[in-house]
Amino acid sequence: MSVSFILDRGKYFSSENPFLRTKSLSRLPPFGMNDNDLSWHELVSKKEEFLHILRILNHYYEMRGETKSKQFGFRRLLADSDPNSVQIFFAKIGQFEYQVACRILPNEETETWIHVDGIAEERERLRQIGNTEHPVFSLVCLGDLFSISVPTLLSI
Repeated sequence: MSVSFILDRGKYFSSENPFLRTKSLSRLPPFGMNDNDLSWHELVSKKEEFLHILRILNHYYEMRGETKSKQFGFRRLLADSDPNSVQIFFAKIGQFEYQVACRILPNEETETWIHVDGIAEERERLRQIGNTEHPVFSLVCLGDLFSISVPTLLSI
């Protein structure tokens, strides 16, 4: 089965398939909230699953030639890091949207971005039409990782 991982939803991002999509924080309109209003959770287990999602997204951006930003460089370095040397934080900001903040230790540099969980979105659509046997249900998505993350007092 061949699967692409980004969904075309308009002017903030584009792609070919409904599974994963991300938006750069710098390209988003203001949400009317500041980071202090967010409830942050830390991913303390299954970090490799998150890094796998990130590698897939990075591969997509490499195929599109979108590799010149500082954020892409950080995300490439993050994806290639040892899972024990990274910190990963999520704040849920919508039904399928998450603000993600990551740090590669021992550095203090943190990058943030918005991740729209297209896998969870597609699962919901398929459930609504009664199809629970689709392969999308076997993929790990950011919502799955958020559900096992632990609340933290982090303020980014």
